[in-house]
Amino acid sequence: MDWTEDQLAHIGEAQDCRIAVEIGGGFPKRTTVWIVRCGDALYVRPYFGAESRWYNAALDANRGEVDADGETFGVTFALEGDAAPNDAIDAAYRAKYGSGPAAQYVPPMISSGPRAATVRLVSR
Repeated sequence: MDWTEDQLAHIGEAQDCRIAVEIGGGFPKRTTVWIVRCGDALYVRPYFGAESRWYNAALDANRGEVDADGETFGVTFALEGDAAPNDAIDAAYRAKYGSGPAAQYVPPMISSGPRAATVRLVSR
């Protein structure tokens, strides 16, 4: 299922989102993540790269939810890694989070570890 323009805008503009991976039919833990929009796609990177717990759980389960500004969306996870439009995603992270107190976290998010673990969020 494709994202609607309203969904892309809503999630893409939300500053802090929470992601949860479906485990045993439920969503036991939610983790704060930064999600960016590039064209008609939404991307998320794990801050700690392939070592991130939610990332590894997502690869195993492949189903989850994203909470963005009080609205919940069902997702599946598509590992993009180096196949992702990483330069555009880097630019989206800089544009969305590159000022204010969050700016200090942008360089790690656009570094090689998180870049290699880029995930595209697919609507379900």
